[in-house]
Amino acid sequence: MRAPAIALIVLSLGVVLGAVATIGGPEQARAERRDAQRMTDLNALGRHLNCLLDQGLALDDPSDVCPQPPRVTDPKTDMPYQITRTAPDIARVCAEFERPARTDAFAYRADFDRDTGCLIVRRTPRPIQE
Repeated sequence: MRAPAIALIVLSLGVVLGAVATIGGPEQARAERRDAQRMTDLNALGRHLNCLLDQGLALDDPSDVCPQPPRVTDPKTDMPYQITRTAPDIARVCAEFERPARTDAFAYRADFDRDTGCLIVRRTPRPIQE
């Protein structure tokens, strides 16, 4: 009677460990939530920067017209996101993702560079006035 009980315990433990290895544990879930928050932050910062570029302002200029992003720092490290202007009408806002391989979920944006974790923001082209 003892051998089947031990076998059942070992099998149950193997199933639990296999499930954790497959889907990850609580730390992986927290990392994925923080990565999702980073992408939300980049999107909000991108809208803000796009507005500043459209108005011809510097990336750190105050504006009453542009929506202020709710968060400008990383949710885990509290370090500011990296914002750089690469051309007069292009800026990049970057975050360091904890699970970069999982950023495929964010790849729906054509202007998101998964390899660098950067969102590329461009000034909105103005229609030609006749």
